[in-house]
Amino acid sequence: AIRRRRPRLVCIDCFDTLLLRGADHEEDRIRRLGAAAETALAAEGLEIPRGAFAATRIAASHAVYRSAARTGIEGRLAQMLTLQCLALGIDPVWATLLENVEIEQEARDLRPNRPLAELLRECRREGVPVVAVSDMYLSGNAIARLLEAAGVADCVDRVYASSDHGTSKRQGDLFRLVLAAEGVPAGECLHAGDCRVADFEIPRSRGVAAVRIPRRLVGAVRALRRLSRRFQGEPAHA
Repeated sequence: AIRRRRPRLVCIDCFDTLLLRGADHEEDRIRRLGAAAETALAAEGLEIPRGAFAATRIAASHAVYRSAARTGIEGRLAQMLTLQCLALGIDPVWATLLENVEIEQEARDLRPNRPLAELLRECRREGVPVVAVSDMYLSGNAIARLLEAAGVADCVDRVYASSDHGTSKRQGDLFRLVLAAEGVPAGECLHAGDCRVADFEIPRSRGVAAVRIPRRLVGAVRALRRLSRRFQGEPAHA
């Protein structure tokens, strides 16, 4: 095998890679979020029908995603919450409160991928910068808060979120933006994540070395070993 040079930049996906969710369904997560949001609004004197938050959240999310598919501009949580406030018949000024509730709920639901976190810390100790790159409606600042809450903020130097930049990993342009901002050519960057398309096929098509970390435990352990070898500049299949 051809010996690889150690990368000058490591990009890591956030959700379901560095930050892990439980095994429950998205509907369950939204119901928990809805209960927390309804409690927070009630504390401010705003009563909404039980279950209304979850229903309006799903509708608002679909509307924002349809718009993103039509325009090519990534959706943002602020858009979803504004639409949701209007659907609930409350002033959109409450979107800020709802955003904080969502971030707090996410922090409760997420846990760190500790083996991966230690690999990333090792990279940084050896002078290789690590950036988190996420296709997500949350802002980079919100994702940074979640990394902090999970105890892995020290694993990354910066966060790049699709919602902040209007483009995504899946489209490919977010990788181009990250490489330009970091001043690193594609051939000297390594990306890792769980999604076959956005985290493996697309970066490879842009000249970025990529390692897919599956969500299944056995496959993930093997992928972490490959990733560790790449960090050291060794052949991935050594």
